[in-house]
Amino acid sequence: MPEVEGFIQTTQEGTHFLATFVIKDAEYNFSGRISSNTQQWKCKPAFLEYETLAQLTSTRPFDGKIGRRKVELKISNGPKIVGYVLLPLEEGSSVSGNGMWNTGARMQ
Repeated sequence: MPEVEGFIQTTQEGTHFLATFVIKDAEYNFSGRISSNTQQWKCKPAFLEYETLAQLTSTRPFDGKIGRRKVELKISNGPKIVGYVLLPLEEGSSVSGNGMWNTGARMQ
């Protein structure tokens, strides 16, 4: 199962996130809304595990946990995103939601 490094960050309100990874000179972004509000957080590095690039398309449901120190999002069709929070959060929570994959040329 390939694994690539990138990052995840939330909006200031902690309700939306963006995860970005570069695979074969293309940028893959998974962005979505989190089911429950969290503090603002960022994971750099974060790691994406996947089997095929075909999994990194379309809108996909996900679930996972945003812990005090670790974030883990499991996407319904198999990929998993894991990262360690740069600054520990006050509390953790289980989350779910939908995210959408977008792919584009890598900006140099």
